[in-house]
This record gives sequence, C-alpha cells and structure tokens, in this order.
Amino acid sequence: RALSVVVPTYEEADNVRPLCTRLFAATRAADIDAELILVDDDSGLGSVATCRHVDKLKAAGYNIRIIVRPAADGKGLSSAVLVGLRNARHDTMLVMDADLQHEPESVPAVAAPVLDGKA
Repeated sequence: RALSVVVPTYEEADNVRPLCTRLFAATRAADIDAELILVDDDSGLGSVATCRHVDKLKAAGYNIRIIVRPAADGKGLSSAVLVGLRNARHDTMLVMDADLQHEPESVPAVAAPVLDGKA
C-alpha cells in the first residue's frame, strides 16, 4: 500500500512541519508507504523558508521533497498539481491543500478504497 500525496504551496512555510508530521503519523499508523511532494510556486523568501523546513524534515527521516517552480514555468494551482502528479513515485495519488483545511489525519480513510482495490 503506497501513496503519493501532492500539495501545491505558495507562502505556506509555517504549515509544512505540522502538515508533514501529522500526515506521516496517520499514514504510518495505517501501514501506508507515503511520500509527500510539495510543488511550490516560487514566492521568493517564502520558498526559501519552505525549502529549509523540507530539508530539516528530510534529515529527520520523512519522505518529503519539494519542487520549486520558477516564475518562467508558470504559476497556479492546476499546473502545480499536474507537476506533482507527473513526479509522483507511486501509482496511487492524492492531492490536498497545504493550509491544513484538509486534515492530514483523514488521508488514510480517503485513500483506503483505492489502496484496497475497492474503488
């Protein structure tokens, strides 16, 4: 059971740590091999801060990575999602917001029907 979680970001540095820790606590408890892919529309200093958080989380053992899109590559939610999906390592993918509006703890229940072959 493997899942790629794609999260478009822009000025979301403060949410990266709680999103990551909560997501991986939930997926580990559900025995899901998860990866977290952040796709950041380059916000300058906000992206620098987000990258620092990602580096610390990776060093702590979390399967997280970030793709920072330069302005020349375009911006926007839909295209960020597509970039994340194209870079996913697992066949099953889920997209969620970075602002914690979608509770990371709900990810296993949302993904379960697909992961278990029931959807």
